[in-house]
Amino acid sequence: MISGQPDYPVFSDDPKKQAILKAALHEFAEKGYSGASTRSIAKCAGVANGLMYYYFKDKKTLFLQLCRMLREWVVAFVYDSAETSDIFETMLDLCKKKLELFSAYPSVYRVVMEEIRFFPREFQADGEEIKRDISFWSKAAQHGLTSHQSQTLEIVELALDSMGDRFLAKYFSGELTGEEMFELGIQKAVDIIKYFKKIWNQPLSN
Repeated sequence: MISGQPDYPVFSDDPKKQAILKAALHEFAEKGYSGASTRSIAKCAGVANGLMYYYFKDKKTLFLQLCRMLREWVVAFVYDSAETSDIFETMLDLCKKKLELFSAYPSVYRVVMEEIRFFPREFQADGEEIKRDISFWSKAAQHGLTSHQSQTLEIVELALDSMGDRFLAKYFSGELTGEEMFELGIQKAVDIIKYFKKIWNQPLSN
């Protein structure tokens, strides 16, 4: 289903650090942040506990660095080729890519959701910083958008992300197959975009 599927994240050129982060991704995805064990991560990575703490001072530091790397990896795949000739068509394409990527890499999605659950402030701060570096948004801003239109794009993105989360949850729970999740998710995304297209030039009410 996913086109141009990216390689699994390479976190570091240092093989030991890469092994730790790869083991951490598995551990946090399977057991969640609170259930994850640094001892288990070190064992899975094939390194001593002391070496892991050489790279990461504690579990929180390891988790947040992993989340930051995962989100940068996601952004690179989703946004790097995004164009702004038709902003709404691009928003639909971004939604498709997110559904494809997270359904293909459920462990990445689960870890990102754990960051939202346990560290919402860090998630928001990182997200704002990463977003400033995404060329799509800077290009979109150059289109001379009104304040209302900029607000509308932000709302569209939030609506699409929220919708995507609901359908991904149904997919991971087994309620939907991958094909059903993608088909129904895109249908809903099209409906959301159609609605916001209608109000594109209408100021939001206070």
